[in-house]
Amino acid sequence: MLKKFTLLFTLFMMTVAVSAQEEEELIRGPFQSDGFVGPVLKMTAVNDRFNLVFGLRANRVQNSRLAFGISGYGLVEDIITDQNPPRSLELDYGGLELEYAVISGKPGYLSVQTLLGAGSLSHQLGYTRYHISRDLFFISEPQLTVVLRATDFFYIGLGVSYRFVRGVGEFSGIENASLSGLSATLNLLYVIHPPRT
Repeated sequence: MLKKFTLLFTLFMMTVAVSAQEEEELIRGPFQSDGFVGPVLKMTAVNDRFNLVFGLRANRVQNSRLAFGISGYGLVEDIITDQNPPRSLELDYGGLELEYAVISGKPGYLSVQTLLGAGSLSHQLGYTRYHISRDLFFISEPQLTVVLRATDFFYIGLGVSYRFVRGVGEFSGIENASLSGLSATLNLLYVIHPPRT
């Protein structure tokens, strides 16, 4: 999974770098666009172990303050348990996202957002890719983010979120609280302006 996410992130950053050469770096008015897409990196702990979560967001801006869309995330590295034989835990989740810019100005904006969705926790035997069980769960993840304007088309967001997980099956041996937790987030937002007719 780490190689897959690394490739996606590299391709995205190459696209941003090429586009940046054609954009003038200006700080203008409040945040306005037709939508945005970009990668997200989260530093968190899952099952009492530090890990990174990588994901992608795609939102449409309804007006200068409200945006809605979808997002999906997954652990950068699977967690290997101390059981005998060891188990590998693969976590993925995603859902619908709603974001509201509480304060908006020239340098950027402060937003609150919430993700509501579902996820899966896959248990694997040792280091193989053979799934021996899969838990499905519900998740909500509110987040507070400070978003700074880098260029007219590129924003950088730093935030804090908290995962609330419910519905993990008892047979997995993993509790809801082991998957819930605080995250420090880094958002790279690429603004999209569709051509006008």
